[in-house]
Amino acid sequence: MAFFDKVIGLFFEEVPEKTPPVKSSNNKAVGVGSSNDEAVYEKFCASLQGAIEAANLPGFDFFEFYQLYKKFLQEGRSERQAVKEALHSSQTMRIDKQTLLTNYKHYEKTLQAEKKIFDNDLDNFYQENIKDPKGVSQQIDRDIQEKLLLIQQCQNDIQKLEQKKQNLGIDVNSAESQLRNVRIAFAKAYGTISNELYDLYEKLKKI
Repeated sequence: MAFFDKVIGLFFEEVPEKTPPVKSSNNKAVGVGSSNDEAVYEKFCASLQGAIEAANLPGFDFFEFYQLYKKFLQEGRSERQAVKEALHSSQTMRIDKQTLLTNYKHYEKTLQAEKKIFDNDLDNFYQENIKDPKGVSQQIDRDIQEKLLLIQQCQNDIQKLEQKKQNLGIDVNSAESQLRNVRIAFAKAYGTISNELYDLYEKLKKI
């Protein structure tokens, strides 16, 4: 697909470093750029011309008739006059109209084969560089949306829990500290009074 890659490359330009690359069928990083329709058209014309020239049958046939026709057009003949003069030249080469019409089928098949190759290459390019990445991109968008919804749900749950904590009406950490201090104070008072009573008990026994 070297020719295809070269031509399709006219539709793309080098991707800036900060943008994700798209891999073409020859693994070259490309990004969508401005198209040059005329340049692409000219390259495809040249490619198809080369294909039918490569398929040229021996001797004078429809391909040479086609070349003469184009030559006469370039010289300023009308289309009708160019056809007539090309046919006249063919007849001088002992190639009649019916033979030319039969020859045409050969070149028609050649062009159809080139179209099939192009369509297949273009479909592969679309699958690899557009359809597959598009599917991945859409799935990522769905995943992001799910995560955002989950984050929102978590934020809502946190707000509910904070409100529930406020509804307790007490600072549990402060209350726990205060309770510990009360327990210590009671233990101290208990020890003091208990010792005083025991000391008095001992003194009473000695009288």
